Amino acid sequence: MSRKIRTFIRIAEPAEPLVQVALHATKGRGAIGNIAHRFHQQQRSAEDDGWQHPLSDIDSEDSERSLKTQVQAVQAKTILSRNQSPDLPFSVSLNPYQGCEHGCIYCYARPSHSYLELSPGLDFETRLFAKTNAAELLTKTLLKPGYQPEPIAVGVNTDAYQPCEREFGITRQVLEVLHRSRHPVAMITKSSLIERDIGLLADLAAQQKATAAITLTTLDADLARILEPRATTPARRLRTIRAQRRRHPGLCKHCAGHSFHHRAGSGKSDRSRRRCRCAQCGLHRAAFAAGTESLVSGMAANALS
Repeated sequence: MSRKIRTFIRIAEPAEPLVQVALHATKGRGAIGNIAHRFHQQQRSAEDDGWQHPLSDIDSEDSERSLKTQVQAVQAKTILSRNQSPDLPFSVSLNPYQGCEHGCIYCYARPSHSYLELSPGLDFETRLFAKTNAAELLTKTLLKPGYQPEPIAVGVNTDAYQPCEREFGITRQVLEVLHRSRHPVAMITKSSLIERDIGLLADLAAQQKATAAITLTTLDADLARILEPRATTPARRLRTIRAQRRRHPGLCKHCAGHSFHHRAGSGKSDRSRRRCRCAQCGLHRAAFAAGTESLVSGMAANALS
């Protein structure tokens, strides 16, 4: 009877514990990596075991090339999203794009990329999807016999005027449908590209059927470059607000803002400075996380202090 011989190999423990590879920010991107999405069954982390050589110049070029924005045209099945949240000022929304190249680090829409089995990190800002049939679907929806008109908020999940809109023009097509139908619409954006569609929006605003808000997170250009790497600069957004108020006073009356801890030693708080600058541009109210404030009374208070 033959004997079975079992061989055991003992793997020596590393002399030093493995070190997790540090993540580095990429110029023009908000996220520093691709974390696993909520439906992913495995999670991985890169660790340096001492065998990996530094990236060569060719590897670095390939890595940068892989971070270029990719936009895929898709055919959506539905175009309007509805919610019953008491925390939102709208119940119907329309998003021409999935993912957003602005790459805002605080964006609440990042987890929505998980439903596409993509990461809410770099995938969210580099792998985008354009709903090229949005205007067609919207037309069919508005023509349904049982449709009840109510304001449609455009671009509340991902910015409807992000850079790829210049190529695809889906937001413009959607606004043309709403304009022909005289349908109420609300816009919010960080982009100056909205100036392209002022004519359509102003015509609806004259009938009390359109409003637009510009998000102004900070007036500090260096801080904005970190928070919103590919969005329009704060100074350019202020010029957009000023231009809209000058040409069409009834269109842009609001500014949407977020409260962040500003850098120490900045003197007057960034929030107060934003309120003053927006009031100087002719805006009436600003919506912050803590609530809506009157810019006119706020500017008067600052002048007296």
